[in-house]
Amino acid sequence: PLGWASAALLVTVGGAIIWYWNDKYTEKKKKNQTSKELPSIGKPLLGGPFTLVNTTTCLPVTDEYFKGRFMLIYFGFTHCPDVCPDELNKIVRVHNVLEKERPGLLQPVFITIDPQRDSISLIKSYLNDFSPNFVGLTGTPQQIESVCKYYRVYFSAGPRDVDGDYLVDHTIISYLVDPDGDFKEFYTKSSNDDEMIRRIKEQIQKFDQKKKL
Repeated sequence: PLGWASAALLVTVGGAIIWYWNDKYTEKKKKNQTSKELPSIGKPLLGGPFTLVNTTTCLPVTDEYFKGRFMLIYFGFTHCPDVCPDELNKIVRVHNVLEKERPGLLQPVFITIDPQRDSISLIKSYLNDFSPNFVGLTGTPQQIESVCKYYRVYFSAGPRDVDGDYLVDHTIISYLVDPDGDFKEFYTKSSNDDEMIRRIKEQIQKFDQKKKL
C-alpha cells in the first residue's frame, strides 16, 4: 500500500516536474516575444573588392577607383534580347534625373556576366547605345565569378543553338553602393523610375548627414 511518506514524495516530485516544465515554457515564450519586438539589426552582406578591366580605358580598375561616388551596378550581357536593355534604359533615365541635381555623384556601372563573348570593344559599343556615362567592366571568367559571388548574382549559360549562340539566365537586380564602397540597397525589375529615384535620393541624404557628424 502507498504510505503517507511515499505519497508526499510523489506529490513533491510531481510538483517539481510541473514547475520545471512550466518555467521552461514561460522562458521560451519570453524569448520568442523578445525576438519579435527587437528591430532587425545589420544589413545584407553584399559587395566586396574587385579587380576588373574598364572597357573605356582598357585598363585594370579596382573598386577603389569608384570611391567618392555612388555606384549603380547592373550585371548583364550584351547578347541579352530584352531584359538587359530595359533595365539599362531605366538606369539611364534615373541617372539623367539625378545628374541634374548632383552632377557626377552617381556612376552607372555595367559588369558583364558573359566575358567569353563580351569583348572590351563590344561592351564599349553596346553601352554607348544607351549612354556615354556608363562604365563597362569585364575580366577573366574567374574575376567575374568572384565579383558575382560578392553581390550574390546568379548566372547560368543556357544550351547552345546550331550557331553556337546561347542566352544567360541571371539575376535581374541593380545594386547601389555608396561613396565609401559600402552596399546600401538593391532595386528589382519591378522597381520603377520614380521609386528608384526616391530611394537613391534618400540614401544620398543619409550619406550627406553621416558625413556632417
